[in-house]
Amino acid sequence: MEGEIECNGRILNLTMVPPERIVAGFLKPRLEEMFTYTLFAFVVVVGLFANASFIYVVAKVEKMHTVMNAYLVNLAVADIMILGYGYVDRLYFYLSTSLNVGTNFLGPMYCVVSATFEVTYYVSLFTVTLFSMERYTAVCHPMEHIKISTSGRTRMLLLGTWVFAVVIAVLQIPGKGRRDLLCLVFSRDSEFHHLSGDVPICGEIVKGYFKHVGVPLQLLPFYIALFGNAFFYIMMVGTLIKRGGSIVGSEDNDKVSAAMIKSRNAATRMIVINGCVFFFCQAPIQIFITVTWIFKLVNRNILMPFAQRRNIFLVLTILLYLNSAVNPFIYSVTNRQYRIAFFQAFKIKRKHRLGKYTSPRSRKTAMSSL
Repeated sequence: MEGEIECNGRILNLTMVPPERIVAGFLKPRLEEMFTYTLFAFVVVVGLFANASFIYVVAKVEKMHTVMNAYLVNLAVADIMILGYGYVDRLYFYLSTSLNVGTNFLGPMYCVVSATFEVTYYVSLFTVTLFSMERYTAVCHPMEHIKISTSGRTRMLLLGTWVFAVVIAVLQIPGKGRRDLLCLVFSRDSEFHHLSGDVPICGEIVKGYFKHVGVPLQLLPFYIALFGNAFFYIMMVGTLIKRGGSIVGSEDNDKVSAAMIKSRNAATRMIVINGCVFFFCQAPIQIFITVTWIFKLVNRNILMPFAQRRNIFLVLTILLYLNSAVNPFIYSVTNRQYRIAFFQAFKIKRKHRLGKYTSPRSRKTAMSSL
């Protein structure tokens, strides 16, 4: 039987494996397929449109050309790349074969490209941390923030997120950048016999690298960012509560100052909510990877049925897609200035005046303070 199958890779003999175990471990679950063609597709389309619209609004509306929005545009670019490439990769995986292992997307270069493309995750992580730090400085150290918050500094920091992210992503290649072949051999009398043959999988270039270097390299930036952002949020909220809505060092109580206070608080609220949503969506899968990694370090396996593990991973993946899609909605819901800018960019008329709360001059001053 094996002679009838062209095998170039390591042979995995499944002739004695019960059909129910083959279905559970080697075939794509119907639920995942259904979600891929419906829920994932919907989230990706909405996310791509929302992030592209946000970039357009920032480019179109002059008062949106702020330091804060430079960070948010950087995040939107990373989210577009995550949604676009991630869904194309996932869609190809489900359309190309019914097997739940291996993919030939992009051919021999897939493993290297897939590892390198993790740069988008690190860019998102670093950008969220940078704009949280920027808000922390603006709220807790306003005088220092005025001195250091320049467009040149912002461009250098954003460039740094991409350079640093590329470095970490490239360092992941030795742990998952090798393309191997695994030859699956099903029983000749089995309904799965037509699936027998070589399937490409990604493996280690350097033995033991993934467990001892790759995983820690992935987890360390996340936990540093998680606790760093938590510190920034606690300090910002505490500072605003102590001030009771005033601007430190300001004695002007006219309408312009009131608009600046309102704008500052709205921007801070938006950033805190955005960051909390980001880590709420990212933390479950990072914790899951952490637990799995700890078990591997002590040469133990997690006692959980494979099907149940896949269901958990499906939910975690949905959270990742949602995370890249919801940011523009958070901006609009939590900050009135972003809603106004959206209507202006797309020339949508509103029933009430845009200047109901602040004059045009005060709105411009408030936005520039972001």
